Amino acid sequence: MTRLYNDEGEVRAAAQRALDAALRTGPWEAWAERRFEMPVQFRDFADFEARMMRPTFADHRIDDAKLAQVRARFEPLAGPEGVAFRKPMHVRLLRRRG
Repeated sequence: MTRLYNDEGEVRAAAQRALDAALRTGPWEAWAERRFEMPVQFRDFADFEARMMRPTFADHRIDDAKLAQVRARFEPLAGPEGVAFRKPMHVRLLRRRG
């Protein structure tokens, strides 16, 4: 759902390439890597909009059309308890060689 208003595919891929390069050519070595899912709950669309689409640290330039598109995707998933998602997480821990 996030890709509808904030597709980070390119920047995430670039970040992974930078980490790979640091491991190949820099003073870093891989120490640990973990993948997991983090549960996240939203009461309703207004909660999702405030926390995900309009955070204080980013401007996703949400116009009325984009807001309607995301709402249309979100609302069919909502139940009495709101909506629960699982966010895939990937953590790579590096340490300095030596």
